[in-house]
Amino acid sequence: MRRGPTGDGETLEMAGITCDTCLAGAVIQSPHREMDPGLSWEPRGYIVNIPLHRCDLDNGPLEIWPCGSHLWRDDVLRGLGYDDTVQDGRNPDFEALAAMFPSRRVVLEPGDLLIRDPALMHRGTVNHTDRPRTMLAICYFRDGHTHNYGQLDLDRDLHERLAPEVQPLFAGVRYRTAG
Repeated sequence: MRRGPTGDGETLEMAGITCDTCLAGAVIQSPHREMDPGLSWEPRGYIVNIPLHRCDLDNGPLEIWPCGSHLWRDDVLRGLGYDDTVQDGRNPDFEALAAMFPSRRVVLEPGDLLIRDPALMHRGTVNHTDRPRTMLAICYFRDGHTHNYGQLDLDRDLHERLAPEVQPLFAGVRYRTAG
């Protein structure tokens, strides 16, 4: 699914669209990074978070560490005994490392976009309301890079009903089979 040049002659590939929803009662995640981060200082891809409604400080905002964590190398972290891949469980060692750096809980309004490197340390926080916090997460990767989040698939009938100018954004998707 080619999207276009990155400015240096390369292309970005849409690797997936998912829905990130934090419901009441959800527990705080451990800080983590996604999609095999830290293999290179060169950006491998981008994640675009799009709020479907107000994402505020009470309904489970995304917490990020904008301290250069997207540049942390895997070989250094592993050598120091840290695992940055645990999200749905406790990770006391990486949580202690994260506590040494300033973080920010991100408030997003409908129409806002958060564009981040998959290697940015982040986590979902507790939702203290009865309102779900829902964001779309669209993943793009540089040509030749992969991800570990599965494959994007689409209903063929839905694809055919998309506007002709939108259909190329989904070129190469795997179509869902009926049943």
